[in-house]
Amino acid sequence: MRTVNLSSAGQGKFRGFFVTGTDTGVGKTMVACALSYCLKKRGFNVGVMKPFASGENPSQDALLLKRFSGAGDDLRLINPLCFKYPLAPYVSAKIEKKTANLASVFRAYRALRRRHTCVVVEGIGGVLVPLKKNFSVADLAVRLGLPVIVVARAGLGTLNHTRLTVDALNKNRVKIAGLVLNHQDRMDLAQTTNPGALEEITGLPILAQVPTVRGWEKRPERLERYFKTGLKGWLHG
Repeated sequence: MRTVNLSSAGQGKFRGFFVTGTDTGVGKTMVACALSYCLKKRGFNVGVMKPFASGENPSQDALLLKRFSGAGDDLRLINPLCFKYPLAPYVSAKIEKKTANLASVFRAYRALRRRHTCVVVEGIGGVLVPLKKNFSVADLAVRLGLPVIVVARAGLGTLNHTRLTVDALNKNRVKIAGLVLNHQDRMDLAQTTNPGALEEITGLPILAQVPTVRGWEKRPERLERYFKTGLKGWLHG
């Protein structure tokens, strides 16, 4: 498995990561929390952000990110936009008769950049989820200018979903740091062959292959232990 050196993951000085996924529920929050915790443990002043959230508990991911990173920022900076329904922000906003105020997202991000040396940003859903009618998660990643980590499922079907995601990001000229495969538990033929196949067809490194980690929300050291090994090149050992 190839690894990426932290200092070369972005253009010039390391500024953080944008964590996205091939779909909803693939483990973006866990990966963003793990990165935040590992960076904090290694002396980085880490900011975190979940710009858009939706559903019954819209701030839950933001609370987890805040706890794992140790950031003292107000939740309104970490999660500036919350929508009521568990749908794409654009759709939920239409039902609520609201509009997504992108200016508030960019103001919050600039404030976090001033306070922290690096920021870990978690997206919502997949990269083409509409935040506004003509503005997607991929467009947000472009505007923030952070290298993207793509979280994907480990099993059957991930070649298609990951390739579609990577192609969409490449079309938008987004710099991709690499891929994380999540819930790698069964180690059947698909899970055994997918990492090598993904590296071949995308040209990107597999940064980590993560099993299901139960109770990670309360035991961050379980994630740190895994990511310390799997992402050694990023975190300088």
